[in-house]
Amino acid sequence: MNDPVQYYGEIPVVFDGLRRIVWKPMEAGRAAVQSVWPDQEQRSAMGRRLMRREPVLVVIDHEAPPVALLPEEVPLVAPRLRERLTVDDGMPQLRVEQLDWLPTHLRQAGRRVLNTVRTRMRLTPRPLLPRLVLDCEEGGSVRFAVRTDPRPLSETDLVALVRHLWSSSSSRVERSVERVGAA
Repeated sequence: MNDPVQYYGEIPVVFDGLRRIVWKPMEAGRAAVQSVWPDQEQRSAMGRRLMRREPVLVVIDHEAPPVALLPEEVPLVAPRLRERLTVDDGMPQLRVEQLDWLPTHLRQAGRRVLNTVRTRMRLTPRPLLPRLVLDCEEGGSVRFAVRTDPRPLSETDLVALVRHLWSSSSSRVERSVERVGAA
């Protein structure tokens, strides 16, 4: 399973969407929902980072469909997550609310970016859409990018994106990303 946070040097890239679901491997190649990122410790660490205004890139999936579960998988869901379960047409589902881990002002900013991109997607033919749309808040410590395409972003793309967003603001950030890019 993919980690919901990847570091490029000292800069975390948080993938907000279905990647926030943490799965516990089970027997026969199956997995059970264990948690949703962040747990309390991760939330506190990210909160301290945000308070210090350190760089964070949040990559948001343009849609966050629920994860359908088989009825026999429901008992395997961690008890603290069962309140997130809903049933649609008899099928249990787990929904992850996007950006719910951010402080209110950043959550609202991220949702504005997401809503703007969704509107653009409704009005633009898919072949003309970029795979990733950045916010317009140049120079901020928290930046948002919305994925309009489900294909994963490559490591090369992510290094280039982080470098593009923060390299001019700090030589330390540039050196940090350079080390990751060379790995």
